[in-house]
Amino acid sequence: MNILQNQTVHNQLKSNTAISLITLFSIALVPLHTKIASASLILLSVFFVYQSVLGHLNAKILKPMRELTRNSSIILFEHIVKLWLAINLVAYGMKLMIQLYHDEFNDVSSFHSRNIILALFMYVCFVKFRVNNNLFIYLKYLPYPIFSLGIVTFIIGYVLWGNISFGTNQIPWAAGISIVSLSIHILMLQNLNNKWWQLLGWCNSLLILLTIFNIGVRGSYFYIVWLAFLMISSLFVIYRKKITLKSITIIVIIFFGLILLLSFFGQGILNNGLQRIEMAMVEIKKFIELGANGANTSVGARLHMWSESIQFIKTDFWLGHGKDTTVEIIKEIGMTANSSIIKGLNQVHNEFIQAILTYGILGIISLLLYPAALIYFAWLIRIDKPSISISLIGVVFLFLTAGMTNANTYHNYFGTAFSISIGLIMSLYLRSILYYNPRSGSETNL
Repeated sequence: MNILQNQTVHNQLKSNTAISLITLFSIALVPLHTKIASASLILLSVFFVYQSVLGHLNAKILKPMRELTRNSSIILFEHIVKLWLAINLVAYGMKLMIQLYHDEFNDVSSFHSRNIILALFMYVCFVKFRVNNNLFIYLKYLPYPIFSLGIVTFIIGYVLWGNISFGTNQIPWAAGISIVSLSIHILMLQNLNNKWWQLLGWCNSLLILLTIFNIGVRGSYFYIVWLAFLMISSLFVIYRKKITLKSITIIVIIFFGLILLLSFFGQGILNNGLQRIEMAMVEIKKFIELGANGANTSVGARLHMWSESIQFIKTDFWLGHGKDTTVEIIKEIGMTANSSIIKGLNQVHNEFIQAILTYGILGIISLLLYPAALIYFAWLIRIDKPSISISLIGVVFLFLTAGMTNANTYHNYFGTAFSISIGLIMSLYLRSILYYNPRSGSETNL
């Protein structure tokens, strides 16, 4: 290599380090605001494009480049990245087609567009140019911003709660944060022998849970169910990998120790969560007893809209009513029930009813393609990469449960958080392939 080539490589390494660190820093700030999360998504996309260009240039300067070994793990990883792009193209095409039919060209789904952009750039970076060496800094230090997510979330949703704006509604914010936090759980499952990673992971998870309870977003209360499942999954992976009894003891002590601290110091927040659940039960009972007359509460309004939407779905099951007509339908339902709450809404607060009511069978299929694909991916890698498989199940679980009480994909923040979450999961997937250490009982060795 001559002096000029050496200087070129040196400059590339410096610029690569800078953009890697900036991207990592932006990931830690995802909980702050919709605009900041969107900036992080853009940076992550630019980062993948930059890595692709850098990898292409280095392939010409440094010959031969160190190639990824074509083992079964990397082949499966590339297959999943390709499939995810294909699924995004199909889902986006279906949604775009039905929106054009309803003359909604200017209202193309931000959820679909955010996901397809990052899926495309991941394909270019991870498959097309098969970047490896240049991702070292990004992959090595990726746990740091991930383990900051819970702390930042808690500061925003508890310490500063009521004094700042998320740039979105608190419901999709909580749903988005819970899905992004699944990257924390991957690191925990990949490093079951590391007591500090376990402590950091559970602390972050419980801080996020406290935040969800504090802001009272009932649709995301299923996060506590997911954490219980995570605990069971951790023990299962330990059993499957024959990890030492000491590791089991450490995880159990950390988990129950933090639960005790949570019940002692976070009692007020937990009581607030329980009160919200009790309130929901009262509103359900009131709606059952009074019908439409009980539709002027948060839960009652939802139940009434869902039941009344069925007749409108039947009238245009295949193509839906379109966005504007759906809003008119909601106003009509509100007028009939004399519900001021319903009259002030523009969605039926159910992801799946909203999809089929607005865009018919194509709308609901284009939405359900995402969780269906993730379940398929989880099945494919259940043996090779159990931590990634479990996290993908988590994405589907939290996506479906949060969608039962709100159309989260209609909010920019949720689409951004969902896309970033998939990007982080795929990054951690590649990280575990490149730096696998079978002797340590860990999927990574960085």
